Amino acid sequence: MEEIGHASVTQDGNRKLYTITEAGRAHFDANREQGMMILETLARIGARMGQVREAFAGVDSADPKAADELHQARHALKHALMRKQDCTPDEARRIAAILDQATAEILKRKDNA
Repeated sequence: MEEIGHASVTQDGNRKLYTITEAGRAHFDANREQGMMILETLARIGARMGQVREAFAGVDSADPKAADELHQARHALKHALMRKQDCTPDEARRIAAILDQATAEILKRKDNA
């Protein structure tokens, strides 16, 4: 934003202080509706991400050990998927089938509980 003249930057110790310029304010005012729509969308996404984080963190869990085990399993799955990011299409299909099967098992047990 500084490069296009919409903000100025001053050093405040180890931190940078950004200030909107007149050109930046004019651009904001001219694009306020679009900017507000973007901010509202980001707020909705942020709220949803917060709900997902709480669910994955085991907030309000009656069994902290079970919540920790679930957290560790999710962590292991995340790392396994990250290691397979550049896999072949056949491997991607194999992984998708495993995840689909796991999802069905999770839901089946939940519904029967």
